[in-house]
Amino acid sequence: MLNNKGNLMHKSHIKVFLLMLSIIFSACHREAENGSNKNTIIDLENDSPKDYLVSDLFKSAEFIPLETTNESRLTEINEVLFFDGIYVILDIRQKCLFGFDKNGRFRFKIFPKGKGPLELNNITDYTINKKNKSIDIYDFSQRKIVSFDMLGNPLHEKKIDFFFREFACTSKGDYIIYAPDLVNSESVGSGAFVIDSLGKFERSFLKIDAKGKYIQPINCLSGYGDSIILVSNYTKDIFIINNDKINKRFTVNYPNDWMQSLMLSNGSGSLLNFVYLKKLDDPKSFSVFLNAITGREYHLNFILNDLFALPITIPHLFKDSQTLLVFLNAEQKNDFQKILSQKNLPPDFNKKLLNQLKLTVDKMEPSDNYLMIKLDVR
Repeated sequence: MLNNKGNLMHKSHIKVFLLMLSIIFSACHREAENGSNKNTIIDLENDSPKDYLVSDLFKSAEFIPLETTNESRLTEINEVLFFDGIYVILDIRQKCLFGFDKNGRFRFKIFPKGKGPLELNNITDYTINKKNKSIDIYDFSQRKIVSFDMLGNPLHEKKIDFFFREFACTSKGDYIIYAPDLVNSESVGSGAFVIDSLGKFERSFLKIDAKGKYIQPINCLSGYGDSIILVSNYTKDIFIINNDKINKRFTVNYPNDWMQSLMLSNGSGSLLNFVYLKKLDDPKSFSVFLNAITGREYHLNFILNDLFALPITIPHLFKDSQTLLVFLNAEQKNDFQKILSQKNLPPDFNKKLLNQLKLTVDKMEPSDNYLMIKLDVR
C-alpha cells in the first residue's frame, strides 16, 4: 500500500499540467471571520462542490522562462521559496538547491560535496532565515544546519542534537521542527517541536504516537518567517505558526484513514493546499485550497482555465501568500501547441495572456529549462 501511495504522490506532484482542455473544477468555499484564530472544521465528508474558473481564484498570469545553462537544468521540482528577489528551488531528484532571480536568470547551485566543514552530505530540507537573510539547510546524515547567503556561498554551520524530516525558521530565528516518526529522546518524543537559533530544545507543541506507523514523508511544513503552516498525515489538526505563536486553526472532518489518504501538501504564507484520496483503492485525488487567514476554502476536483489556454492542476507551489507558481518543461511543447491550436477555445480567454504563452512556447527548445508561471491570487 505504501509503495502504491508513493507512486500516486509522485504522479500527483509531477503531472502539473493535464492534457485536456474542457475539464471541470468542482469546488465549494466557506469564508470564516477574517483574522479569526478560532478552530474551524474543514468538512471533507459532507462538502457540497460547485464549479469555479481559474479567474475566480487568480487575477493574472506571468510567464518566466528559467535560464538554461549546464549548471541550471532542473529535473524534478519539489519546493520553492522566494526571498530577497531570489527563487530558491529544491530539485528532489538531483538533491540540489538552485537560485534564480525574478527574471529567471540563474544565480547559484548548492549541492552535496562531502562531510567537511561547511559541506553538505545531503540536503534533507531547507528554509529561509529572514533574521539572518540566509538559506538554512539541514543535513540529516550529519545532524547539522549549514547557512548560505543569497548568492549560494556558505556562511556558518551548527550541530543539531535532533533528527527530523522538515523544518521552518521563524521571524525570531527559532526553528519549527517536524519529526512525526522519529523519537529523538523520551523528553522530546516524536511530533512537532521548537528549537532555538542555537539548536537547543525549547518546547513541544504536537505529540504523535507514531510507533509502527511509518509513512513516506510528504511536504507537511511550509512557509517561513511570520507565517508557517503544518498539515500532517498523523493528525487532522492544521497548525498556523505566526509571530512565534502556535495556533490549532483547523480540524479536518474526514471519516477514513487520514494518514493513508493525505498525499501531498504545499503552501506558503497564508495559502495552503493539501491533496488527498477519498477512497484508498481509488487513485483519483482531490484537494483543498485554503486561505488560513480568512478561512476561505475551495474543495477542488479539476479546473476550467479561462485565463489562458492551458489547463493546470491547482494549486502546486506557492511563492508567497499572494502568488502561486506552476512549472512546465520543454518535453510537453507538442502538447501545449496542440491545445493552443484548437479553434474552439472559449471566447472569454484572455487574449493577451494567450498570445504571450504562444510566443513563449514557440521559442522553447528540447533542452530548455522549465517555464515558470506566476498566478496572482485574488
